[in-house]
Amino acid sequence: MEGIYSALSGKEFYYGLKDVEKYSIPRVIQAIQKQEKEHGISVLSGHEYEELKSICLRRNFWIHNCYFDMIFDIKTGGPKKEKDIQALHYDIKEAERIRELLYEKKMKLFKNECDLL
Repeated sequence: MEGIYSALSGKEFYYGLKDVEKYSIPRVIQAIQKQEKEHGISVLSGHEYEELKSICLRRNFWIHNCYFDMIFDIKTGGPKKEKDIQALHYDIKEAERIRELLYEKKMKLFKNECDLL
């Protein structure tokens, strides 16, 4: 997402990244939406933004809450319940899918930027 912001910012890639390097994920999303509005373009659809927000919530669960809300198997160190294992696998697949989507969108932005030069 930082790369998408950087491409939209009109700055050199490095400086665009520096703008948002310490932002939280929701704040980077807001920064992208602001850039989209300023440039009159839509890089991500409303549905894609909803997916990002959902993935962010799941990420927060895995980072902040899973140790309180999950039971771990002493022998394996992994989650004890099959539903937790399935949820983890599902969330990893969703994160990989959205990562690929964001990469494609970023590369398309940079290609379009080069075509304008």
